[in-house]
Amino acid sequence: MLNNRKGSKSGESIKCGVCQGSGMKVSKRQLGPSMIQQMQRPCNECKGSGETIRDKDRCPQCKGEKDVPENKVLEVIVEKGMQNGQKITFPVTGDIVFVLQQKEHPEFKRKGDDLFVEQTLSLTEALCGFQFVLTHLDGRQLLIKSNPGEVVKPGK
Repeated sequence: MLNNRKGSKSGESIKCGVCQGSGMKVSKRQLGPSMIQQMQRPCNECKGSGETIRDKDRCPQCKGEKDVPENKVLEVIVEKGMQNGQKITFPVTGDIVFVLQQKEHPEFKRKGDDLFVEQTLSLTEALCGFQFVLTHLDGRQLLIKSNPGEVVKPGK
Protein backbone atom coordinates (compact mmCIF):
# COMPACT_ATOMS: atom_id res chain seq x y z
CA MET A 1 0.00 0.00 0.00
CA LEU A 2 1.48 3.32 -1.10
CA ASN A 3 0.49 6.14 1.21
CA ASN A 4 3.50 8.37 1.75
CA ARG A 5 1.30 11.49 1.94
CA LYS A 6 3.39 12.98 -0.87
CA GLY A 7 0.84 12.28 -3.61
CA SER A 8 3.40 10.77 -5.95
CA LYS A 9 5.16 7.46 -6.46
CA SER A 10 8.60 9.05 -6.19
CA GLY A 11 7.67 11.51 -3.44
CA GLU A 12 8.59 14.46 -5.65
CA SER A 13 6.47 17.43 -6.62
CA ILE A 14 7.16 20.41 -8.86
CA LYS A 15 6.44 24.10 -8.42
CA CYS A 16 3.05 25.02 -9.89
CA GLY A 17 3.47 26.73 -13.27
CA VAL A 18 0.22 28.67 -13.01
CA CYS A 19 0.87 30.46 -9.69
CA GLN A 20 4.71 30.08 -9.69
CA GLY A 21 4.54 28.22 -6.36
CA SER A 22 2.71 30.87 -4.37
CA GLY A 23 -0.55 28.91 -4.21
CA MET A 24 -2.48 32.09 -4.99
CA LYS A 25 -3.75 33.51 -8.26
CA VAL A 26 -3.96 37.30 -8.58
CA SER A 27 -6.41 38.77 -11.04
CA LYS A 28 -6.86 42.44 -11.90
CA ARG A 29 -9.96 44.09 -13.29
CA GLN A 30 -10.47 47.65 -14.44
CA LEU A 31 -13.58 49.14 -12.86
CA GLY A 32 -13.36 52.50 -14.58
CA PRO A 33 -10.86 55.17 -15.56
CA SER A 34 -7.98 55.10 -13.05
CA MET A 35 -9.75 52.43 -10.96
CA ILE A 36 -8.37 48.89 -10.80
CA GLN A 37 -9.57 46.08 -8.56
CA GLN A 38 -7.07 43.39 -7.60
CA MET A 39 -8.38 40.05 -6.26
CA GLN A 40 -6.44 37.16 -4.79
CA ARG A 41 -7.79 33.59 -4.63
CA PRO A 42 -6.36 30.07 -4.27
CA CYS A 43 -4.87 28.66 -7.48
CA ASN A 44 -7.22 26.22 -9.25
CA GLU A 45 -4.36 24.09 -10.61
CA CYS A 46 -2.60 23.30 -7.32
CA LYS A 47 -5.56 24.03 -4.99
CA GLY A 48 -3.49 26.56 -3.05
CA SER A 49 -0.54 24.27 -2.23
CA GLY A 50 1.91 25.81 -4.72
CA GLU A 51 2.94 22.34 -5.93
CA THR A 52 1.78 20.00 -8.68
CA ILE A 53 2.60 16.38 -9.47
CA ARG A 54 3.30 15.05 -12.94
CA ASP A 55 0.48 12.86 -14.29
CA LYS A 56 2.81 9.88 -14.75
CA ASP A 57 4.11 10.17 -11.17
CA ARG A 58 0.73 10.53 -9.42
CA CYS A 59 -0.11 8.06 -6.69
CA PRO A 60 -2.80 5.65 -7.95
CA GLN A 61 -4.58 5.65 -4.56
CA CYS A 62 -4.92 9.37 -3.83
CA LYS A 63 -4.52 10.59 -7.45
CA GLY A 64 -2.10 13.28 -6.28
CA GLU A 65 -4.36 14.66 -3.54
CA LYS A 66 -1.88 13.53 -0.80
CA ASP A 67 -4.67 12.04 1.29
CA VAL A 68 -6.60 8.79 1.03
CA PRO A 69 -10.11 8.89 2.49
CA GLU A 70 -10.77 6.07 4.91
CA ASN A 71 -13.60 5.13 7.21
CA LYS A 72 -12.63 4.54 10.79
CA VAL A 73 -14.76 3.84 13.83
CA LEU A 74 -13.83 5.90 16.88
CA GLU A 75 -15.24 5.01 20.27
CA VAL A 76 -16.00 8.11 22.33
CA ILE A 77 -16.28 7.44 26.05
CA VAL A 78 -18.38 10.03 27.85
CA GLU A 79 -17.59 9.87 31.55
CA LYS A 80 -20.09 10.70 34.29
CA GLY A 81 -20.05 14.39 35.15
CA MET A 82 -18.68 15.64 31.82
CA GLN A 83 -19.98 19.12 31.09
CA ASN A 84 -21.86 20.60 28.14
CA GLY A 85 -19.31 21.96 25.64
CA GLN A 86 -16.46 19.83 27.00
CA LYS A 87 -14.07 18.60 24.29
CA ILE A 88 -12.77 15.08 23.73
CA THR A 89 -9.71 15.02 21.44
CA PHE A 90 -8.35 12.09 19.44
CA PRO A 91 -4.69 12.90 18.66
CA VAL A 92 -4.33 11.56 15.13
CA THR A 93 -3.01 13.21 11.97
CA GLY A 94 -5.13 16.33 12.10
CA ASP A 95 -6.77 16.09 15.54
CA ILE A 96 -10.38 14.97 15.69
CA VAL A 97 -12.28 16.90 18.35
CA PHE A 98 -15.70 15.95 19.67
CA VAL A 99 -17.62 18.68 21.49
CA LEU A 100 -20.27 17.37 23.90
CA GLN A 101 -23.74 18.83 23.54
CA GLN A 102 -26.08 18.16 26.41
CA LYS A 103 -29.53 17.05 25.33
CA GLU A 104 -32.49 18.11 27.43
CA HIS A 105 -34.16 15.25 29.30
CA PRO A 106 -37.93 15.28 29.89
CA GLU A 107 -37.60 14.22 33.53
CA PHE A 108 -34.10 15.04 34.82
CA LYS A 109 -32.55 18.51 35.03
CA ARG A 110 -28.84 19.08 35.56
CA LYS A 111 -27.25 21.67 37.84
CA GLY A 112 -23.45 21.30 37.86
CA ASP A 113 -22.70 17.65 38.66
CA ASP A 114 -26.12 17.06 40.25
CA LEU A 115 -29.34 15.73 38.70
CA PHE A 116 -32.71 17.01 39.87
CA VAL A 117 -36.20 15.58 39.40
CA GLU A 118 -39.34 17.55 40.08
CA GLN A 119 -42.10 15.53 41.76
CA THR A 120 -45.59 16.86 42.50
CA LEU A 121 -46.88 15.88 45.95
CA SER A 122 -50.40 16.08 47.27
CA LEU A 123 -51.05 17.97 50.51
CA THR A 124 -51.52 14.67 52.34
CA GLU A 125 -48.17 13.35 51.04
CA ALA A 126 -46.40 16.59 51.99
CA LEU A 127 -47.78 16.51 55.55
CA CYS A 128 -47.90 12.79 56.31
CA GLY A 129 -45.03 11.40 54.24
CA PHE A 130 -44.53 9.95 50.80
CA GLN A 131 -42.75 7.18 48.97
CA PHE A 132 -42.18 6.57 45.24
CA VAL A 133 -39.84 4.64 42.94
CA LEU A 134 -37.61 6.64 40.61
CA THR A 135 -35.98 5.01 37.59
CA HIS A 136 -32.52 6.54 37.19
CA LEU A 137 -30.85 7.22 33.82
CA ASP A 138 -28.78 4.03 34.11
CA GLY A 139 -31.92 1.92 34.75
CA ARG A 140 -31.54 1.56 38.53
CA GLN A 141 -34.74 1.69 40.57
CA LEU A 142 -34.39 4.08 43.53
CA LEU A 143 -36.88 4.22 46.39
CA ILE A 144 -37.44 7.84 47.42
CA LYS A 145 -39.24 8.40 50.72
CA SER A 146 -39.58 11.07 53.35
CA ASN A 147 -38.48 10.70 56.95
CA PRO A 148 -41.30 9.97 59.44
CA GLY A 149 -42.77 13.21 60.82
CA GLU A 150 -40.95 15.38 58.26
CA VAL A 151 -43.13 18.00 56.59
CA VAL A 152 -42.18 18.89 53.02
CA LYS A 153 -42.48 22.59 52.27
CA PRO A 154 -43.32 23.95 48.79
CA GLY A 155 -40.33 24.36 46.51
CA LYS A 156 -38.02 22.19 48.64
